[in-house]
Amino acid sequence: MNITAENIRTFVDYDSVTGRFTWKTREIRPGMKLTDEGWNTRFAGKLVAERRHRHGHLQIGLFCKNYMAHRIAWMWFYGVKPERDLDHKNGDPSDNRISNLRLATTSQNLMNSKTRTDNTSGVKGISWSRKSKKWYAYIVVDQKMRALGLYDEIDDAITALKRVETELHGEFARAA
Repeated sequence: MNITAENIRTFVDYDSVTGRFTWKTREIRPGMKLTDEGWNTRFAGKLVAERRHRHGHLQIGLFCKNYMAHRIAWMWFYGVKPERDLDHKNGDPSDNRISNLRLATTSQNLMNSKTRTDNTSGVKGISWSRKSKKWYAYIVVDQKMRALGLYDEIDDAITALKRVETELHGEFARAA
């Protein structure tokens, strides 16, 4: 089945304020009265079960297939499949409120990514250089790393990074 906004809206409601989905009441089909009534008793009006994907995004099952909930939310709300990646503005991949979703290129989506768990400085784009014994600031733009310099103090490295990040990443700059 080719998933469309129309067939999504047939089976689920989406609350754009909470970002959650609920099952709709099904029409009672001829010859399926007991099945449809049983389904409605069990599921209609209840939250659609969500499963957390390994990167924190939520998935929901529709039409015997799992879909990313943020992509389904976009389709339900706007009526079309998103033509690019979707970015969660606040960095929380489980927050599917429509106000938190925006179209993004893969590069823009990565600009707004969280600091990696193996980062030792606590700031994305800042690392300690053992060789020079200084803080190294860098930024990635269009999949290319750009060096921003070496700094004695981490605060100076952060200041340099934030200035360039705001300029190059714009609205996708990750708030520290």
